[in-house]
Amino acid sequence: MAQAHNLRPALLDFAEWAKAETDQRFAEQKDWHGQPWEPNAPTTLAAYIRHGGKKNFKKDGSLSKRGQTVLA
Repeated sequence: MAQAHNLRPALLDFAEWAKAETDQRFAEQKDWHGQPWEPNAPTTLAAYIRHGGKKNFKKDGSLSKRGQTVLA
């Protein structure tokens, strides 16, 4: 009972484990079941480009090299 009053050590251990697992999943680009992530939807890619502002476009409106890198 005495240990149940202070859950901080257990929660810190869990938080460290969860962060390490999440970092691993991002590095591998896989979900929790080991399946590869699905490609980004066209709307998601368009949002990446829009939120990058002018840096993603040339003066003529075409994608800049940076914009192409964001899409890749």
